[in-house]
Amino acid sequence: SSLFRALGGLWPIPKGGRIERPCNAQGVVTPKEIYLVPQRCYSVEGSLADQITYPARLENRTAEDEAKLFELFKLVRIEYLVDREGGWDAVARWEDTLSLGEQQRTAMARMYYHNPQFTVIDEATSAVSVDIEKVLYEEAFKRGITAITISQRLALEEFHD
Repeated sequence: SSLFRALGGLWPIPKGGRIERPCNAQGVVTPKEIYLVPQRCYSVEGSLADQITYPARLENRTAEDEAKLFELFKLVRIEYLVDREGGWDAVARWEDTLSLGEQQRTAMARMYYHNPQFTVIDEATSAVSVDIEKVLYEEAFKRGITAITISQRLALEEFHD
């Protein structure tokens, strides 16, 4: 949607308009300030681990890193992907390999990985069951991530003021 793109800095603000967003010290909006979660998760060329850490890559992943990634997949209830796909180093066309629901959960795991101040979630849980959706939003709340949600689901209202 237009709001999603404008908040994320993907679309310019028309002359005379203004949106103030949190930025880093250089005045740039990064995933640590605002994280965008679109309906169709961007699948990066790379490993299963890269699907969580994007846009960063863990070049020399440690057992501790992998444990953290596994906990994120466990949180979003797709930890089975690690075994099913052959481990963290597996490479595939993820947009063809993962179901839309798995892609959306991966996007949420990616958002938790970056732990932003704000997240803009644009229909990014539409292929996820309501009970899992509740878990995803509760976790964002626990982590202090302010969610701005664009959705048609009335069930999400309880997570927004």
